This record gives sequence, C-alpha cells and structure tokens, in this order.
Amino acid sequence: MLLPEYATPAPTLKFSPQYFTALTFTHTASLEYPRIATSRIIEGWSFNANVPATASGTLVQPGEYIPYLQDLLPISRKMEPAFAIGMRSVDIILVIDGQRTVVQYHFSKIRLLIAINNNQGAVSAGRSLVNHIVANNILSPPDLERFHDLPILSPIYGFQSARFPLWKIGCLLGETWLEEDVLNTLLELVYLQETMVCTSDPPLLILPTSFFNDLTYLVEQNPKAYSSNFHLIRRRLRALPSATVSFVTCRNDHYSGYRYQTTSSMDLHLGDSLGHAPAPGILPSIAWVLDRTGHQAPPRVRGDGIVARQGPQSGSCGIAAINFVARGTGGKADGVVWEDNVSPGLRNKSIQDLIVYHLVSTNHKAVSRAL
Repeated sequence: MLLPEYATPAPTLKFSPQYFTALTFTHTASLEYPRIATSRIIEGWSFNANVPATASGTLVQPGEYIPYLQDLLPISRKMEPAFAIGMRSVDIILVIDGQRTVVQYHFSKIRLLIAINNNQGAVSAGRSLVNHIVANNILSPPDLERFHDLPILSPIYGFQSARFPLWKIGCLLGETWLEEDVLNTLLELVYLQETMVCTSDPPLLILPTSFFNDLTYLVEQNPKAYSSNFHLIRRRLRALPSATVSFVTCRNDHYSGYRYQTTSSMDLHLGDSLGHAPAPGILPSIAWVLDRTGHQAPPRVRGDGIVARQGPQSGSCGIAAINFVARGTGGKADGVVWEDNVSPGLRNKSIQDLIVYHLVSTNHKAVSRAL
C-alpha cells in the first residue's frame, strides 16, 4: 500500500474532500463547523508505527478543537518519508486553554484536519451568501430553490473570462473587496447584456484586468511584439469603423476603469473611486495597441469618469469601476451612477445576475446534452 491510499480519508467521511465537493448552499446553513485554532496549539509531535482504530484517532469528533493549518503542514510534509520507514500515525501534544493533552492521529485524520482548514472560508462565505440572498429576496422562489441545491465548490458556468467556485460570489457581500475573477465575469456579463441582441459585430470591446497586465509586460520588452491575444484585439479593432474600448486595471489591490470612444471625445476617460492618477505610461501603451488599426490614439487622460469617492470603510472600487464601464456602453445600462450609498444595491444586482446567468447556462448545457 502506498501513502496516498493509506492517508486518503474515505469519501463517505464527514469533512473528506468528497464531502466538501458535494456540500450545498442549503447544507452550509445547518452545518456545525469545527472550531479551528487561530494560533499554534501543537507543542510537539512524533511519528508512530501504530495504526489507530479508535474514533478519536480516525474521525473528527463533535466539539473537537482543530489545529490551524500552519500547525499541520510540517506533519503533512514529513508523512511520506515516515510512511516509507513504517510509520502509520502521529503522536501530538496539544495545548488547549493551558491544558496539555496527548493524542494519536491516523495519517488520514491529518488530511481531514487539513481539509477542514482549507474549506473554512468557502463554507463561511457560502453560508453568509445564502443567508443574505434569503434576507434580501434577491432570487425568485424557483431560482432560490435551485440555488440552494448547488454545491458551493461548483465552478460558475457560462463565462469565458474566468471560472471560480460559486461560494466566491460571497465577496459581493458588505464592503468586501471584489475577487479579480468575480470582477472579470461581471465585466463579461456587461458585454453579454449589451450585445445579446446585436445582429452584426458589436462596436464594443470590454477587456478583463489581464489586458493591462499583459500590455504593461509587453511594452517593457525589447523589442516589443504583440502576443496572440493582442493580435486578435487589433484585428477586431481594424474591423470596426467606430468602437468603444473599456477595461479595468488592478494596481495595488485597487480597481480603476478606463474608456476610449472613437466616435466622440478622443480622450481616454478614467473612472477611479479614489481619484487616483492614471497608470504610468498608459497613453503610449494604448497608442501601441491602436497603431495601424485605423483608430487614433488618445492624446490625454481625463479623470472625470467617477465624481463620487469611496468612504474610509468602503471596498467598492471594483463595483465603481464596473459601473463606470457599464454606463459607457450606451446601451442597456440602467442609469444608476455609483456612489457609496448605492453600492449595496449594485452588489445585490450583481449577485442576482451572476447566479441567474449560471442557472440559465447550466440548464442550457443540460438541454444541449439531452438533444
């Protein structure tokens, strides 16, 4: 028997990796999650050749205090060489509330404890998300019922820009900073909402945060050369007699929106909820992208895109940047202009849009498979 087989928890065990994979939003509400230490509680440990058979040595017990990840990783890293010389368990000295206790854990229990640590954030966010959705009537009853049955670790479906587990939609709660993948899917959703009824190539490009990251890297190379993605962007621009190009940057964990319209003012408009200056070198970088596409390069940056400013406790720079991009599309944007006091409504709408789009996309996928 090899270590992976010996140390892998049975898939039917509570808190096994398979357990978390199947855990739904409904079940997070009733799950009594183990208490995880916030500091070191393992005073010492050593491997043992004994194979534990007790419940306490192989299973997570009700009310059991779980060592935090940094306590467990040194043990996990040493298990493979220890297993090779006949070790099958680990004796651990725990110090909890000043009381010293010696326990013996099967290697598979160490993996269970690590899984509990790794999934704590997902379970907590999933529980908060479903409670928020119910309390604020964000979903219709049929959609809410379907959402309840979704596993929290299932990837969001229907988007090209990013895939992330559904529990990460929870970053839209409160004034939490938006995960970059979530922001990029919301930008893609703006594009889809604006272009879904277009019968011809829409004169609109909305680019993810990777656009400016990649652009910054490319312009620093000597010689400069367009990547395959930038060749596609330039080809698209050459095919459009007029275009609106929007993108969001993420610099030092802060999001800013940019918009360039070839049919009106030639300036590059900046929407920044903290009033920050534009990214260094952005004008020559954009000029390089637009070179020989038939579109003139913007001569200056105008920081007039967002008038309101974030408050000291606000984490809504991403919400503000998305709103700036959506308002510049000239189509179906609802006309709401971001400021701090409308962030909760915009966040709730984003939660609704992402979940409903996921449900529609998965239903379409199921129907396609059945045909």
